[in-house]
Amino acid sequence: MFRRAKKCFLNQTYENKELVVLFENDPATEEHVRNSSEYSYFELHELPEAFPFIIVQFEDENGEAYNSALRQKALLRNNDGHVLTYINSKWEYMYISPLVYEFTLIPVNDYSFKLLWNELWVNINKDGSVILTAHETDALIYGSTELVDTSVRLDLKCFEPNNRSLERYGWEKKAVRPNADSNIVFYKVMAKQRMSLGMKRNLSIRAAHGEYICVWDDDDYYSENRISNQMNFLRFSEKMACSLAYEIFFDHNSGRAYYNFERSTGHENSLLFSKKDAGQYGNLNVEEDTPLLLNFYNRNQLAIMDDPELYVYNFHKRNTCTNSHFQMFIGRSTLLDNEYTLKIKELLELPV
Repeated sequence: MFRRAKKCFLNQTYENKELVVLFENDPATEEHVRNSSEYSYFELHELPEAFPFIIVQFEDENGEAYNSALRQKALLRNNDGHVLTYINSKWEYMYISPLVYEFTLIPVNDYSFKLLWNELWVNINKDGSVILTAHETDALIYGSTELVDTSVRLDLKCFEPNNRSLERYGWEKKAVRPNADSNIVFYKVMAKQRMSLGMKRNLSIRAAHGEYICVWDDDDYYSENRISNQMNFLRFSEKMACSLAYEIFFDHNSGRAYYNFERSTGHENSLLFSKKDAGQYGNLNVEEDTPLLLNFYNRNQLAIMDDPELYVYNFHKRNTCTNSHFQMFIGRSTLLDNEYTLKIKELLELPV
């Protein structure tokens, strides 16, 4: 599947492009990359905690990650074990347990906030100690409110929201075998914690050099005009993001092709968007792309495009989404005739 996705990328009529590929704990991929001098190859090392607090994934009493569209939880933990946690729009400061303080989150903008305790503003020093002030003008501005991504460090100083460098998020890039002539770049992720698919997607955005991101799932097929058509439509619409209202859907289990159903937001896997002021993928392994899509949609920054043949979405039973998700997909889609289905099969089976 990767070979096919790579071929689709290289065949794109849009020339100024870069394919960013992240992998973690994958010996087969690492061997392939080390033996293929056609790629640029780097490592991404997670840095030691540079700031006194780091956002970490919250786990419930059963040890499972807590994620909900209605109720978010994230922890800010310092080296001494003190925890600042966000629960139902409230910040709580505790030493594991019991509860010591309850803070209120006061947003400054989409990427920063201040902390309020009763009528006093809270400043956290670099050593983890807390100072209270009665004057809002003396209150520190913290970042970031992107609470769903556990790779974010909390910088206790004022910061530039558009600074999305790898270092800003606690990662160091190390060269293994750079290739200035290659626009396919592999990154081996050397993480100190288990990373969800959403976290890896966010990390790949930070590693990418371009100003725009085009989602490129390795198991799908793309027309050679996909990037060009979507970029032209995005510029025409003057929005921040573009998605496809329809895609061609192919079920490898039945050998049938479908014209899938329209969605008011378009389909997440077809997103092309500007990195500037973009939201983030959720800290999830499934449906991690929904928060990002809705972020654009809710701000009226999403352009919905009607060009279904740009994208063939594959269902092959090894997808991250569940079988029930795809059965729902099939039930709401239109079955295509045998002639068109045969064309799709030939596309997907062509030798690379």
